[in-house]
Order: sequence, then C-alpha cells, then structure tokens
Amino acid sequence: MWPHLATSTALQAALLLLPATTWVALFVGRRYSTREYSGSFLAYVWQFQASLLLNVVLRNTGAWDFRSGGPLFLGVPIDLMMGQGILLGGVNALLLRRVRFAVQFAVAVAALVLVYCLSPIVVSWPVFGLGLAAISLLVVAPALKLAEWTADDRRVVMRSLLQSANWVCLLFWLFPSAVLWNSGGSWQPFLGRAAWINALYLMPMLIPAGLVANALRQFAVEGEGTAFPYDPPKRLVTGGVYAYLSNPMQVGICLSMAWWGIVLESLLLSLSACVMVFLFAVFKDICNGSCAIGERDPNWATYQKEVPRWIPRATAWVPPAQGYHSSAS
Repeated sequence: MWPHLATSTALQAALLLLPATTWVALFVGRRYSTREYSGSFLAYVWQFQASLLLNVVLRNTGAWDFRSGGPLFLGVPIDLMMGQGILLGGVNALLLRRVRFAVQFAVAVAALVLVYCLSPIVVSWPVFGLGLAAISLLVVAPALKLAEWTADDRRVVMRSLLQSANWVCLLFWLFPSAVLWNSGGSWQPFLGRAAWINALYLMPMLIPAGLVANALRQFAVEGEGTAFPYDPPKRLVTGGVYAYLSNPMQVGICLSMAWWGIVLESLLLSLSACVMVFLFAVFKDICNGSCAIGERDPNWATYQKEVPRWIPRATAWVPPAQGYHSSAS
C-alpha cells in the first residue's frame, strides 16, 4: 500500500507543478495579448471548479474513487484538480491558441484518458466511460470555448453566461463548501429539508439575484462586455439597474452571501458578506476595467457622483449629454 501511495502522491505533485510551471512561463514570456491571457485564466477557473464539482458527484455516485496521499476536498484530491485545470484549461488555451477547436479538445481528452486510466490515482471505474464523457462535454469543451470567445472578443452573451456560471459555482458551492468544511459544518441542513421549505428559504434571494442578473445583462447588451475586470464593457453602462445603483453586482453578491449563510445555517458564511463589503469598498479601483472608460466618457465623473454605490436612487439617472455610453463595475 505505502509504495503505491507514495507513487500516487509523487505523480499528483508532478501533475500540478509541471503544468503550473509551464503556465507561469507562458505568462512571464508575454507572447500573448491581454485578452488571450484573460481567456486562459477563465478557462482554468472553469476547468478547476467544474471538474472538482463533477468529480465530487461522480465519486459520491460510485463512478470512481481516488487513491491519494495528498490533500483531499470532499474526497477529491485538490492538487490533481488544480493541475488538471491548469493543463487542460490555462495551458491548452494558450499553447494551442492557433489551432482548431477540435484539435484542442482532442488533446485535452487524450490527456484526461492518460491521467484517469493509466495513473494510480483514480480507482474503481464501473461507469468510467460515462464519467469521462461528462468531464469532456461539461468541463473541457465549455472552458476552451470560453477562452476562445474571450480572446477573440466574440459571443459576448455566451461568454458572459459562462463567466456567470463560474462565479455562481465559486460563491454558492466552492466557497461555502470550504467554509463549512473548515468550521465543522455540512450541507445537511439544506439537503435534509423538504424541497418546499428550501424553496421558501430561497425566495428572498430572488431580489439580489435579480440585481446581479440585470447588471450582467446590461454589461453584455448595452456595454458589450462582461463583469471580468480584463473583459469589461466598452461603454458606460447606465441603463437598467445601473440607472439607480452604480454597484448592483457588489450589492447583490453581498446580500446573497448573507442570506445563503442563513439557508445553510452557517454564521461564518453570513459574516463573510461583511468582509466582502469591506473589500469592495477598500479595493473598488483595483483591476477596475471601467477606469479606461472614465478617461474617455465625459459623463463618467457625473455618473459616479450622482449615482450611489450601495443605496439606490429614488429616480432613474439620465445622462446629461446624450449619445455617450461606457462601464460602471
């Protein structure tokens, strides 16, 4: 057992360190554009989170299990998932940037087969083919498309939807799972309730969720951009909820997290909303893609002055000089 475990641990370390070193070298080399690096990062985030979530599901349904001497998150080796995300998402999106999507996808699937079939890390595969197909279609393909559309500045609505799914997974599954895991909590209070009770619990979240959804829509439709700081809107967004509030995403996220802690019966998770408010207030100009818009649009300063960040206006704000548009994030 121990020699096999040692081999597994060493392989996991290699599967993380080698892709990570390659990825860092690609960033340091600066051979690609900002949009290409942004797409690479977003592909990694999707790969890591979606693969981690799907592997948790597959493991719990008996598709396969893991033999690991490294750190586990909900029974899944976290270092393997990070390495897989970097290799198949971040590195693949850059190194194979100029080739057809089918080639990128084929290379990624071949790498998956090598790791999941031939390594000592994954064991017991009663429905291995089905699991591998699920990872390929739900994890690999969307990540590579997200990187491609971001790099090429195409399909703004689709890439906005994929980015939104990224943040939803982070805020409402990965981050809460980490908080619960480290505080001795679990998902049992939520999973153990009747569906109709959970529906009542979740109804108040429709308000902050609506704020965020409308803000993302305005960014994509009116501003032709997304909420990611390095893929921001091209014009000042003042329609929809932005006519009343200049920080609807931040407000919606903080309110959602505060209530999500109540739904999951986790005080720490609710308190994290207070930390988020502090961070959003202190670091409001860090990685702010709207700064460039502020330099171009004469309405920017007026908008920032007259539209509150945290408490909405009573009436919709109207630009004093029509014809100018640009992003408030």
